[in-house]
Amino acid sequence: MSRSFYGGIRGKKNHNHDSQSTSGLFGINEQMIRRLDTNWQSYKGQTADNPATDADEVYSSSGNTAPSGRYYIKNNGSDTDLVWCEMNYQSTGRSYVLIFAATNLYGDQQSWWKGNYMDANVFENSDGTAHSSWTSLVKKNLKLETWNHYSWNELLIIEDYDNDVSWKSYKHPSVETMYYYLGGTTARGWYYRDSDMITGGSNRKAFTTDQIHYNNSLSNDGGRLVPTNPSNECSGGFNTHVDNGGGYVWKGNITRNDGNRHYNSDGTTTNHTCWFLGRTWD
Repeated sequence: MSRSFYGGIRGKKNHNHDSQSTSGLFGINEQMIRRLDTNWQSYKGQTADNPATDADEVYSSSGNTAPSGRYYIKNNGSDTDLVWCEMNYQSTGRSYVLIFAATNLYGDQQSWWKGNYMDANVFENSDGTAHSSWTSLVKKNLKLETWNHYSWNELLIIEDYDNDVSWKSYKHPSVETMYYYLGGTTARGWYYRDSDMITGGSNRKAFTTDQIHYNNSLSNDGGRLVPTNPSNECSGGFNTHVDNGGGYVWKGNITRNDGNRHYNSDGTTTNHTCWFLGRTWD
């Protein structure tokens, strides 16, 4: 299944802007949204002074008609962010907020982290200002305001491997931000995909299992976000490495979780991208 990936993510606005066009983040062509200061708003999230709490509220308050696009979300009681919302994903009735994205298209052997923090030279807008420099291409390394501000307990991972899309979501027992899970080095997991979660597509290569773990064995053969137990002395998943990046030549950004990944065999593919989105399932 081949899809095109286009979508615009632009900066916060201090006032309502007259118009914007949206194009679905994962290949869904959306309608033009007309934004008029006095009369355009018809449901939550369309203006900064009437933010929604999440993508599900945007969708439900529109009578289940809101297209995927940029909406204002105020999730933590203090910060209002203009974020990408993926509506009614795969016709599941579930809508998700984009948190971050990672790709191998711009290199897959970089040191993505400086201590506990994402390297600003690798992750665009890693200071949290996010949307302002985005144009239409979405296969980028990106960390959004939602990393710190948006709380969730269902993580949806959409994976594009050589332009073939698959998806799988995982249940978390408490409502937290991504900063809680990946903002330090504390190991957290395992988290599961069960009957409440969604899955689909047939070409998944990184997150191939029904369990994920955060900050798994960061001093040796682990990774920041990895599927069930590492094998062959290295992990598949997001930002994986061998021996803490020392002693071996490769470091994986998005790394396959298969038998061809080994401590002395690079487990990455150039055209491999993952998007990480959240929602509250209960």
